Amino acid sequence: MTITPLRHGGARRLVMQRAQAAISELLEFVVMLKLSEGDIGIHARFDEYNLDVEVTYTGQPFPDIREYPSPEQLLEDEDAVLRMSGLLIRQHTDRVSFSVRYNKQHIALHFDH
Repeated sequence: MTITPLRHGGARRLVMQRAQAAISELLEFVVMLKLSEGDIGIHARFDEYNLDVEVTYTGQPFPDIREYPSPEQLLEDEDAVLRMSGLLIRQHTDRVSFSVRYNKQHIALHFDH
């Protein structure tokens, strides 16, 4: 998988770096867990106050992870490391939401500018 850097015409560099980190983590997570059954779409919208990115794909839902795995879980459970990746996405964003529309998974990432 190749990830092309986002162009940030007018967006603050820190916001774009956070967005790229979150999108990269999300895509790696979806691919590693084989959640997608085909193409993955990414749509970004920016105004002077917000950067909103929506990732869509057909397949299994993205797990809404909110708690860090314990050190024991990280050592014993291979999936715990992947769950940690899901939490990193939350750290990079100001808001994340998950929905399903027309049999597609929609993950909305919001970044305050």
